Amino acid sequence: MKRIRSNMEQIRCLSSIILMLILNSCIMIDKNETITNEVWETVKAHNIAWSVSEDIDEQLKYVHDDILFVSPPFNKIRSGKDKYKESYKNWMLHAEVNHFKEIDPVIKIYNSGNSALVTYYIDMSFKYDDREASDWKGIDMMTLTKNNGKWFIISDMYAEEIKID
Repeated sequence: MKRIRSNMEQIRCLSSIILMLILNSCIMIDKNETITNEVWETVKAHNIAWSVSEDIDEQLKYVHDDILFVSPPFNKIRSGKDKYKESYKNWMLHAEVNHFKEIDPVIKIYNSGNSALVTYYIDMSFKYDDREASDWKGIDMMTLTKNNGKWFIISDMYAEEIKID
């Protein structure tokens, strides 16, 4: 009888441990999902600001002061929020975006939920001065960091799809 009681206590103890592990992993999944959503919403808000609203001030709310980036015309690495602003102001002076869509985002969370790497494909059409780009394809990769509860883009690199026949 003592042996049965001892086995039952062990089973109860193991069951409690297993239940705690399951609940803890569910909490971690929910936390990671929340962080992933926050990161993706930051990226989308940034993209809407430049591609739809053409609102540079709104766009810069999501950009870290020390951003490192490659942006149109894709010819050199640049650094700093002022240069980022200058690059996008130039874009907005010449370009009119007709369509912009992010496709198949991949978001990786690092540094205990304080850093993220985001990549996604771009499907876009736009007019740049007198030239029409009706089927522009590319990829974007961004790194984000969380400071004082807010996500900021600290690196941004576009790569245009190159078609080889």
